Amino acid sequence: VNLNNEIQNFEVNYNILKVDEIGEMDIEELVNPNSLFNNKLDKYAEIVNAINVCSSNFKQSLVELKQYMNRKYIPNTANYKNWDISEIILWIKSLENGRFIKYIDILTNGFNESEIINGEDLPDLTTADLSVTPFNIKIFRDKRDLIKNFKSLRDNNLTKDHRDVAFDEDGAKFSINMGGYSTKQTSPMPRLRLHGQSTNRVINSLIKRDNIKNDIAA
Repeated sequence: VNLNNEIQNFEVNYNILKVDEIGEMDIEELVNPNSLFNNKLDKYAEIVNAINVCSSNFKQSLVELKQYMNRKYIPNTANYKNWDISEIILWIKSLENGRFIKYIDILTNGFNESEIINGEDLPDLTTADLSVTPFNIKIFRDKRDLIKNFKSLRDNNLTKDHRDVAFDEDGAKFSINMGGYSTKQTSPMPRLRLHGQSTNRVINSLIKRDNIKNDIAA
């Protein structure tokens, strides 16, 4: 099924003009919940619901995959005091959708020259430290927010892994909580299942069962 074609087909055959046309000929067809016209609308509602269920499953699968990746491969902030340089750098790369990746070489060099060999020292850094050699970061907001993330390691006093993943409200991209100061909490979505059926299979079965395509009013 081409979903775009199906949507266009619906918009052509089910619209205000069509409703008025039917209403002028037989108002019973509109007010009777069991009329042919209303039955067709109900079947389309089933298709829309099936699409929503499949979309929810797809979204949840993406979230679960991201959560697995983050929990397995991103350092746990509850153990920040024991991080080595490589773990510190991995964590910084994961912050705020990669905002600070441009500073990775500078930070790696700065940590080494400053003999910051584990994560325990991160919360003690200040914007003043990042402003001078060996860091020399110029952009104030970046320095400020890096320090906020560093201090959050201690302030949050994490006792468990908080690397959570959720979609933004517009669904356009992921929101990832890496334990930093600026992340947001999102309740997990309910898990819906369709017993392994694909979206196209569900839609096709609904359409074929009720012959919607062949039974649309002219």
